[in-house]
Order: sequence, then C-alpha cells, then structure tokens
Amino acid sequence: SHSFPTRRSSDLLKDGIDESELYFIIGWCMSDKCKKILNDIIRPTKNILIKDIENLPYPNWVDDNNKNDVINIIKDNISLKMRNENIDLNSIYYKINSIF
Repeated sequence: SHSFPTRRSSDLLKDGIDESELYFIIGWCMSDKCKKILNDIIRPTKNILIKDIENLPYPNWVDDNNKNDVINIIKDNISLKMRNENIDLNSIYYKINSIF
C-alpha cells in the first residue's frame, strides 16, 4: 500500500473515471459554495471527514466549458507549485468562485 503523497491521482478515483475529474473536484472543494454546504449543512461542527466530501452534491450545473476551465486552473497551479513558483491564491479562489 502507498502513502497518500506517492499515490497516483488515478488511485483516488473509481475505475473508469477520467483523471481530470479529480482536478474538477479539487476546484469544487475550494469554492465558497462547497465550503458553505460542508460547514452549514453536512458538518456544522467543522470537523470535516472524507465521507463528508463523498456526500457533497456533484456540481452538475457547471457546463463543460467551465468545467474544463476549473480543471485547467487547478492543473496549471499544481504544476506551478511543484516547480516552487508562486501562485496567487486570491486569483484562483476568485476564478473558481465565479464558476461555481
């Protein structure tokens, strides 16, 4: 068994789910709307568990173009961070929140 940091992203997804879906879900979890659902409805104690993430509604209101934008925002910024480059979290949150 692998520890989390060395796992491939595809190990975190169910079989048959495209790897880009993980980036979309990361973007969704970064959004204010998702945080509000988690903190106000699913887990008001603020003690968020992995099962709580699984119980979130899937953001199917996001169209394919915006979904691809979220995926690219997350992928690009992960790549920047892996190269030890600075990222602008405020800009990321703004873009993510404008989509969700």
